[in-house]
Amino acid sequence: MKAWSVIIVFFIGIIIGAAGMYFAPDYLDRYMPGLFEKSGVVVEGKVVAKDKKDHNLLVTVNTKEGAILVTFKNKVPEIDLLVQVGDNLALRLKEYSPFVTDPVIERVRKGIRGSDTEVEEEKDKKEEIKESPVLEKGPPEAEIEKESIEVESKEPLKEDENKDLLPSEERQ
Repeated sequence: MKAWSVIIVFFIGIIIGAAGMYFAPDYLDRYMPGLFEKSGVVVEGKVVAKDKKDHNLLVTVNTKEGAILVTFKNKVPEIDLLVQVGDNLALRLKEYSPFVTDPVIERVRKGIRGSDTEVEEEKDKKEEIKESPVLEKGPPEAEIEKESIEVESKEPLKEDENKDLLPSEERQ
């Protein structure tokens, strides 16, 4: 009877160990980041769109393999501040998939200040300003006649009037 109990405990231990190898990294990585080396692929791409729906953040990333729609449900405000359109984003995925939920962000490399669409919007604004009919008239100062104001001084200013207030080093 003693031998059977040892064998049963041994097999239960193997089952618990195998289940722990599968479930423990995801659970324990929150408390001890970097302890477990996760397997998978790192996919890098450029963020082309970002949208906030309810309590989720949707990010579209163009990669070499294709476009990925990433849905973040955890740490939404932090990721919303960190990731902007035009940034290069590296994600750790178990395998490539066009729809991913809460992947691990390996790194974020900031793109050129402003995305391509923002740069185009700035150019459009500058062109609108150049074509604006308000500027064709000229600046408003040209329409206003300048009046000369004469100021009469009652007492001439004395150059050495404040000399006593300065420290001796600054007088020389």
